[in-house]
Amino acid sequence: MTIKTGIDISKISRFFRKGYKPDDPLVKRAFTAGEREKASELKTEAAFRSYYATRFAGKEAVFKAISEALAEAAKRSGSFPGFIPADIEILGGALERPVVKLHGKTAEALSTIDIQIDVSLSNEDDYAVASAIALY
Repeated sequence: MTIKTGIDISKISRFFRKGYKPDDPLVKRAFTAGEREKASELKTEAAFRSYYATRFAGKEAVFKAISEALAEAAKRSGSFPGFIPADIEILGGALERPVVKLHGKTAEALSTIDIQIDVSLSNEDDYAVASAIALY
């Protein structure tokens, strides 16, 4: 069994510097419909920024943890999908433990590998941090 880790930190204030809009290109490009739906329940601009920055840090951490497995899969298929934020969905959080689901090219690339991914998310003041572990 292989164990790989990933970690990332994001500055919350860098998200939506000109104000949050649900149709922002970053939101549509980087977050799944499920993540956007969960965000729609939030009430304040600060909550939107924190939610998206924390989840983006999670996506980066997960990608770092799975990148070696993706590289191994690419040796067989000849295709390495790279970092596609919307292929990594993180739902849950707050009182629920965050759960990672892979989609699209990332899920397809790893379809022949039995992989388990765990992610932890946190934020404080202007920073969001995430840590991920991949077992395969």
